[in-house]
Amino acid sequence: MAIECTPVAHASHLRQPAQASSSRLHACLAAARRSLAGIAVAGIAAATVATPASAREDHYFAIGYTVSLNGIPLGKGSFSGRVAGGAYRLKGDARLTGIAGMLFEYKATGEVDGRLGRANHSPRRFGSSASDERSSQVVSMSFSRGRVDQLSIRPTVRASKDYISVRSGHMTNVVDPMTAMIISAGSDGTLSPDDCNRTIPVFNGRERFDLVLRYKGMQNVSGNRRTTYVGPAVVCQALYRPIAGHRPGRGEIEYYANRKDMEVWLAPAGDTGLLVPVRMVVPTPIGTGIIQATAFAASYASVGHTAATR
Repeated sequence: MAIECTPVAHASHLRQPAQASSSRLHACLAAARRSLAGIAVAGIAAATVATPASAREDHYFAIGYTVSLNGIPLGKGSFSGRVAGGAYRLKGDARLTGIAGMLFEYKATGEVDGRLGRANHSPRRFGSSASDERSSQVVSMSFSRGRVDQLSIRPTVRASKDYISVRSGHMTNVVDPMTAMIISAGSDGTLSPDDCNRTIPVFNGRERFDLVLRYKGMQNVSGNRRTTYVGPAVVCQALYRPIAGHRPGRGEIEYYANRKDMEVWLAPAGDTGLLVPVRMVVPTPIGTGIIQATAFAASYASVGHTAATR
């Protein structure tokens, strides 16, 4: 998986953008839209979260992201969540901006709610929508005991002959792509390699894939402390492993399945007990895509809330 600039966050259910006057612009916008969808409805993180201490209180985080390709701004997105009484609710959205936004329409939204668990999250209801100037798609899923028990995709996806079909077994013991964007913080609140080393089984309504995270190192995130996150982050290598719901040999699938240089940087989200992405690095055939947190707010037990890290 990966964020949607890679099949990791999967906007693969959308059609490619309309032909642009330049093939390079076409590829650039396609990469941007996949990156944006990664913010809105998929992601890079793990699905095992410990219930926060003060679970009966309301804890939250809200993050604003910018998306760039080779340093060129292409889009914006947001990801927010609330945790209370052992339950969680996540929301996300993304859109093209600037010249890309003037030339092409693209927007995506997603939302999920569920219960936190010591071993795994248990999503309950997930929904996403994405649209461009040519098409739109709406996905809704409900879960029961880690299994997808209801699924709706509009319009229906037509499978090609060489398509690996999604079967009932592929929809068992999985999480949705937004739940996959949050990971538990260590019991002592410090970052460690264990925050990365895991495999996340993801189903986005169309495709079943694993997101494999491996520890890569530690970094300090710099910036304006009043508006965004500043502090330590654990850097995870992100590997995309397609399982079903795709066409083997397809260029994009093969490209990202073989990439070893995708990254996700995880940082504490206030007092929620969760780690969330503050930076994602996604290589594309035409350059490097960066999804960077440029706005960050979260609740802290001692101060109620703050616009950034303490």
